[in-house]
Amino acid sequence: MHYKSLVSIYMLLFTFIGGFADASSYLISGIFTGHLTGNLVLSTVYAVNQNYSSLYRCIIAIFGFTIGTVLGVWFRTNPKIHLIYKTSIALLLQLVVVMCIFVINLRFYNNISHIIFFGGLGFALGLQNGTINNLHKIGIHSSYVTGMSTTLINNYFALHKNDPNYTDKKKEYIMQFFVILAFVTGALTSVICIHFMQFIGETILGILLMISIILSIYLQRRDLV
Repeated sequence: MHYKSLVSIYMLLFTFIGGFADASSYLISGIFTGHLTGNLVLSTVYAVNQNYSSLYRCIIAIFGFTIGTVLGVWFRTNPKIHLIYKTSIALLLQLVVVMCIFVINLRFYNNISHIIFFGGLGFALGLQNGTINNLHKIGIHSSYVTGMSTTLINNYFALHKNDPNYTDKKKEYIMQFFVILAFVTGALTSVICIHFMQFIGETILGILLMISIILSIYLQRRDLV
């Protein structure tokens, strides 16, 4: 039971981080860093309104997220890389990137440092998204919830009580719901942190990543994730 609880917390933590990062970047600069769809729409809006500074940030975030996702998927699926702590290593790299871009932006705080920050944050979330796509049979897109929400709705309406795996599937779908809820909770938490602490509120993201790394190492040592 103890291990199951930790695995559940571990899963919820990833989407909480995704919601926190995505909401905070939008509040600070009007762009998303955790998914492509929102930024593509925003890019069109900013282009039409000739808001070129925001447009450039959107484009940089799109490139950062795409590159991070490709790297994360390659790292996860490459058969030549045989590491027990793949997820932990990816999370550690993500933490290093977040810390570096935070320090750079805090130190210089100009247009270039903003671009580096949002491009780097997009890369970090893409890396997490590409590395972690499935935990305990539950598909996870940790930086956005559109796909997970659609899948959950489809699965719920396709579920029948005479299904021999009804109980297990029901538990899985309930967990999916809480994973989505964690994203929303992360976004709400971000709103509060940014409102009271402004840009410094982003430091919470680093703390959350540290917790996820510790949990990842602990669970991977026991072959639980």
